[in-house]
Amino acid sequence: PSLIVNYCPKPSSPSNPTSNSPQCGSVTITRSGSPPSGVTWYWQGTSCGTSTSMGSGSTFTASSSGTYYIKARSSCGLWSNNCGSVSVTVNSTPSNPPAPTGGGINCDYATLTRANPPSGVTYYWQGTCSSTSTTNSNSTITVTNSGTYYLRARNNSSGCWSGCSSTSVIIKTSSTAPTG
Repeated sequence: PSLIVNYCPKPSSPSNPTSNSPQCGSVTITRSGSPPSGVTWYWQGTSCGTSTSMGSGSTFTASSSGTYYIKARSSCGLWSNNCGSVSVTVNSTPSNPPAPTGGGINCDYATLTRANPPSGVTYYWQGTCSSTSTTNSNSTITVTNSGTYYLRARNNSSGCWSGCSSTSVIIKTSSTAPTG
């Protein structure tokens, strides 16, 4: 009788992935290359383990700073000895500011007021929700046109922006007194 032995070698460790770090909110980590036939590279999160739960895609999204790992697994279930790794920095995004007050229906003009921002954050008035202007951080603004007025928060150290809050204003023009 002949003995047939199927040989399944332990896979080589993946190369270190790359990232677009630092970023605001999340960082995209990209594997370096592709696994050889019969091998799958699995993302391990922030520890070099033997998990398949984080998937094996070509990219992984990190939502917090740390060192992230990727490890090889052969089709017969053997894991590589080591992981590829990359250290990433995810800068914090400030919370949206509270909606400004003073909106609604007003005569001739409206004075809009913003809340005081937390330490390390500045609130800026914006022309649109997607704007990132650092021109006006006044605590109040006076507006004479109907429309929507926006406020966004910016982290002073990282430069990361929040989403926006807003208030709508309707300006009614005072009627002129009759002469006579």
